[in-house]
Amino acid sequence: MGGAKTRDGVKLSRIEKLLRSMGAEVRAGTNHPMLAIYSGQLDDYTRTKPTCPIASSTTFKTQIVPWIRKTFGYNKHQVYQALAGYA
Repeated sequence: MGGAKTRDGVKLSRIEKLLRSMGAEVRAGTNHPMLAIYSGQLDDYTRTKPTCPIASSTTFKTQIVPWIRKTFGYNKHQVYQALAGYA
């Protein structure tokens, strides 16, 4: 990934490490460089595994943090605090 960052400046490699530590699977996507998948639960509405695309066009604050909050139950402060550990 090198120096690739989201639109709001968070390194994709840090996001990948954070999500893996939470138990999400991070794999290559077709339309995005990475796709986060959490197989521990199914989405209530669609009955599919919750996924989150991750790319340089993604915004961490408005796209990835809400997915983490919904999927894992953390609040935004916990997410940012965990991310700071992967500096």
